[in-house]
Amino acid sequence: MTIEEAKALMTPQALEHLNEVVCPWEIDIEKKDCDIVMSALCKAVEENIIKITSLDENTVQILNSDTSTLTAQKLKDALTAIRKHQDMICLIFLKYHDNKVVFDIGDDVVTYNGIFDWVIKTCDVTSIGIRKNMSGKYKASVINNIAQLITKHHTNPDEPISIKNITRIFTSYGGIITCAIKPRDVAMQEIHEWVMYF
Repeated sequence: MTIEEAKALMTPQALEHLNEVVCPWEIDIEKKDCDIVMSALCKAVEENIIKITSLDENTVQILNSDTSTLTAQKLKDALTAIRKHQDMICLIFLKYHDNKVVFDIGDDVVTYNGIFDWVIKTCDVTSIGIRKNMSGKYKASVINNIAQLITKHHTNPDEPISIKNITRIFTSYGGIITCAIKPRDVAMQEIHEWVMYF
């Protein structure tokens, strides 16, 4: 009997289990101080929402690295590889008072700047407000660097802003931000009460 003949006799679940057993990837996602996107990616792999067999070498390298942050470009690359096997999407949910929006980090998103623009406008973010709201929560040097992002962003709106700094600013203004990486059909059922931003 050939391998192909043996595979043909297996149930889809048994075949999937076999693929996982012989998968070459070793995953170690023990990271500290992850941003919300890296946390969501690690959680999706850890909970088998993203199958190990859906990963490529580049994504495994990201997961196994000490890096605790994930740029939008690296996220896009990882999702592109995963989508060859599973239809997964990354959603970033923001809630500020009565405003509830969700950003779909799709194939054309290479920065989180659209989220940053929404946060700045919705929360009326200023450098002075950042310094006031973050006082006592972070070191003065960190607060100063984050406060300077507003001026830098106005000068160069295409300069990428990290999701970690967006999270720091947004939560300092009382907002709630979360991220989820889920199968598209499941995610679309869960977001009916949110306003979509693409």
